[in-house]
Amino acid sequence: MRDNIPPSVLRELLKYDPETGVFTWVVRPESRFLHPKQAKVWNKKYGNKRAFQHVNARGYLVSKIYGKAYQAHRVAWAITYGKWPADCIDHINGDPSDNRLGNLREATVRQNSLNSRSPRGTSKYKGVFWLSSGQKWAAAIKVHGKQTRLGSFQDEDDAARSYNQAASKLFGDFAWLNEVNDG
Repeated sequence: MRDNIPPSVLRELLKYDPETGVFTWVVRPESRFLHPKQAKVWNKKYGNKRAFQHVNARGYLVSKIYGKAYQAHRVAWAITYGKWPADCIDHINGDPSDNRLGNLREATVRQNSLNSRSPRGTSKYKGVFWLSSGQKWAAAIKVHGKQTRLGSFQDEDDAARSYNQAASKLFGDFAWLNEVNDG
């Protein structure tokens, strides 16, 4: 099991503000250390100071607790609900460093992958690419590993709207939609 600290212990070690998503280390009693001097040193360095300030390669805030790395969004969930998430925690707005409780939701691995930004390609939009052979923009969507073409378009924004429509229908609340100017 990857998350093995009981949520009750997390509550003793950390304060979590669900409105801001910020964690603070709680001053620890000497009983949590082998020697009183360790408690004094640790509390001076970390007590009442911000926790989860390191950003990993994927953009998640992480911190070590008793020598093991934990992701802030998973800890927020465990502290708030008293249990570790069954699978993934999805950041609704796509920002992996935004750990406000209102931005977090449980998700399956598949649902979590649906709410991801597109890797940079020929278009500024997810699901849109340039067809040099036809000199048009095309839209496509991938479901269960299979890509489905949605059509080709003269305008890049129209292709993005086509992707958005398909993504909304297929993925619901977990769809990452392109921000297209409709004005």
